[in-house]
Amino acid sequence: MAQAPADPPAGSGSLGEELRAAREARHLALHKAAQDMHVGDEILQQLEQDNYAALGAPIFVHGHLRNYARLLGLPPDEVLAKYDQAAGRLAAPPLVTQRTDNLNRMWRDVGLPASSIVVIVVLVVLAVVWWRHRAPTSPAAVVAQTAMSGSLPSAPGAVSAGAVTPAQQPTAAGEEARSATSRGGERLHAAAPIVNTTGAARVQPAPPKSAVGEHAPGTVSLTEQGVPAAMLVHVKFSVHEASWIEVYDAAGKRLYYSLAPAGDNIEIKGAGPLQVFLGNSPGVSIEYNGAVFDQAPFTQPNTNTARFTLGGSAAVGKPGG
Repeated sequence: MAQAPADPPAGSGSLGEELRAAREARHLALHKAAQDMHVGDEILQQLEQDNYAALGAPIFVHGHLRNYARLLGLPPDEVLAKYDQAAGRLAAPPLVTQRTDNLNRMWRDVGLPASSIVVIVVLVVLAVVWWRHRAPTSPAAVVAQTAMSGSLPSAPGAVSAGAVTPAQQPTAAGEEARSATSRGGERLHAAAPIVNTTGAARVQPAPPKSAVGEHAPGTVSLTEQGVPAAMLVHVKFSVHEASWIEVYDAAGKRLYYSLAPAGDNIEIKGAGPLQVFLGNSPGVSIEYNGAVFDQAPFTQPNTNTARFTLGGSAAVGKPGG
């Protein structure tokens, strides 16, 4: 996950001072403002002190700034633009060039001409492309490959009903990012591979991607294809207040990864156990396999975040302290 950019120097007219001045002009105590936003006092303190690095990735900073601006009656787009400008996120990286004669001289020192190096680089790129496409990378594609033989492989992380498993750490390798986009109030996701009658995997094309979190509230219904019904875990999120939501399946594949606005209803069926992270746990209600699930025991009181695993007939996670 990307780290927040370096903090801009705090000074006269900084964004943090503008936020503090707007709050004081409304005679609103910092603790009361934090309660209204359902966040800890330290979150607003870091915003008013321009200490963005303490808040994590830029997407989290954007979410807090947007909610705080709305609470203070400030234009959210202008506040975010000032943050981006102050943090230097729009500045282009410096261009580094190297003279061709210096490059040729470097390779002559090791006994290879520049033309041979170009050939080697091309061969390496072709080898990487071949390796990435020589085998399926998702559980659904593995099921498709073995469908003709009549035997299905065991899905990684599969558990029997009622079993309790520790949360698995999602890995970067093999993850298929699913980006949300707006279309008529309903957000679509990159489709999972679907098994056809011949046993071959065919992948539905993904819709155009948009900025994460920039979408209208709507309804999302996502079912992971090619997974036996006995392994599916059904979870539904009803978003009352904006919250970052992440959901991973038993193999660590990302099923949902977005900043969901208030009014969203997200229904996911995936290979269990499912790993869940909530950025604003009190703002989300959960139904797990048709029953109301209380995530309060896993909610951290200082940040209102929650991380837990849904699988079998129970849930495990890190209890709130």
